[in-house]
Amino acid sequence: YFSFDPATESFTVPFGDSAEIYSVNEAKDVKDCYWLRTKDALYRKSKTGTERFALPYALPLSTRVTLSPGNCCILFNELTKNILFFDYQTKQFSAPKILDRNGREDSSSVRDIVFIGDNFYLFTAQRLYRFDSATKSFVWHLDLKYRSNFNDDFLGSLPFNDTLIV
Repeated sequence: YFSFDPATESFTVPFGDSAEIYSVNEAKDVKDCYWLRTKDALYRKSKTGTERFALPYALPLSTRVTLSPGNCCILFNELTKNILFFDYQTKQFSAPKILDRNGREDSSSVRDIVFIGDNFYLFTAQRLYRFDSATKSFVWHLDLKYRSNFNDDFLGSLPFNDTLIV
């Protein structure tokens, strides 16, 4: 990974030769910074410099990073089902709970996590959850109803502007 500095017209290696960058992400409508993820850290790169945030544990290459314009992000791995929330304001990681409509923890398998509009949403096979930033947990939003011939094994979503296509 090389970083180009237009002021000096030079390249630098900000993370050293040994850092393997797993992903580079940019939040929608945010042009002043981008995020990089390695096996053991999350980096926020902006014009003012680079910030490093050590992950609480190593995450495999297949872990996805979903960003919000407010500099928060969700790291989700479909294989391990691990979910981490990172709040840039507090510089803290937390493992959000998934709470059903009665406020009890839901152990359903997570299918997808997206950011759309102004919030994170989490899909299971039968429910949709909305992220509550005050409690740092996903709370029940609605039940998903499928037609009898719908195969939810292929559940996926595509955020497009402020619309979510499922």
